[in-house]
Amino acid sequence: MKEYHPADEKSKDIIFHLWIPVILAVIILTVSLLIDYYKIAGYWTQRAGSIVTVIGVYIAYYESKVYTKYINDTLYINPELQYKIASFIIVIIGTILWGYGDIIIDQIFN
Repeated sequence: MKEYHPADEKSKDIIFHLWIPVILAVIILTVSLLIDYYKIAGYWTQRAGSIVTVIGVYIAYYESKVYTKYINDTLYINPELQYKIASFIIVIIGTILWGYGDIIIDQIFN
């Protein structure tokens, strides 16, 4: 039986729980900025900020599940920071846009 090592995360898990959500957040923000820039509808960047925040929380939640594991009375801790950094940045950007997106868009595009 192969011994567990925290860095042995499957690349499929990293793609599904980190990179797809990050790409989704970027797409959502880009589309909402374009909608606001061309004035198709109002304040979609602010609405997108709430969705981006939820995506960041999802990444942080998944990170908390893969960060520690008990196997045979041994606690393994994964020191990888990729989930923490991504979730932190996405939550900060999403929260700022959620709270101040209308002001930011008005200042940039008007």
